[in-house]
Amino acid sequence: MKFILTSLLGILVIILGLSVYNLQKEFSNARESAIFYSQRSDDLQSELMRLSKECAQKEEFLVEIEESITKLENKIQLENLERSIPKKTWDEIKPIIDRLRVFQESRQDSKLSN
Repeated sequence: MKFILTSLLGILVIILGLSVYNLQKEFSNARESAIFYSQRSDDLQSELMRLSKECAQKEEFLVEIEESITKLENKIQLENLERSIPKKTWDEIKPIIDRLRVFQESRQDSKLSN
């Protein structure tokens, strides 16, 4: 009877030992994963801050361009300008003016849709 009880306790100790070992291994893996994801989160947050600053700078630049276009339109009558500038020069700057107008219209449309 003692032998059977001792054997059962021995088997139980071995099973519990293996369970504890597996739990320690899982806990170690969970800790490593938590450290990895914490570092990844920090990296992503710093990248997000960098991109946010870059986006803000580009937005400022776009606002400056838009203001410049508006100032130019207010100061210069394009119809009069076309008559006073030589045709060759006008043909060179006309596509630029058209692109700036399209840009300004698309910015205004996107602001209205937001």
